[in-house]
Amino acid sequence: QTPIPKSSLRATDNIHRNIENYFKPRGLYYDRRKNFYKNEGKKPTEIISIPFLSQCLMTVLLQQPDSARARPSTLLEDDDSYNKLFHENTSLSTYFTIATWGREVEERLKEVKKYETTECSDIKFYVLYYAACAKISNLYPSNKKIEEIASVDLLDSDIDSAISVCYDIYKELGGNDKVAKGSEYLEKIKEKLKMMHRL
Repeated sequence: QTPIPKSSLRATDNIHRNIENYFKPRGLYYDRRKNFYKNEGKKPTEIISIPFLSQCLMTVLLQQPDSARARPSTLLEDDDSYNKLFHENTSLSTYFTIATWGREVEERLKEVKKYETTECSDIKFYVLYYAACAKISNLYPSNKKIEEIASVDLLDSDIDSAISVCYDIYKELGGNDKVAKGSEYLEKIKEKLKMMHRL
């Protein structure tokens, strides 16, 4: 008998039901049961998987785009990370905002058609981190700060400037998978945020 991955067991936690119920009337479908919404004919862009949301939360709330990029599957296996990401004090609107931002960044990277697929997956979470920090004017986006913002959407221009900064630094450092999983990249992005946005 194959052991069920922890992430599948976690999907039955109350928090995930609550997230699913909060997302649905707002036009996002939280894929608590794998492929449930796909089979219902929802568009891929409207479906948010548990691993993707976890990566976005780790990027924004824990300021760890490097970990989100390097070890997506372990986020849900590790109790400590999991409890930080899916904390009862985190508001449902924060989950929704972060999921929306993550998806908008992903879609924008595809739309601009300037980058290779591997480059997009390398920089995606850094772009999300940069855009989130710039949006709330803080290097440490917290649940409270995200809850307070009025508009949950990132403008294309916000994302584009984040892409341009993150891509340039990525290329400067060597532009590969190793850069995206290392710590120097994030440090340089933080320096740039401090400089450009006086954070």
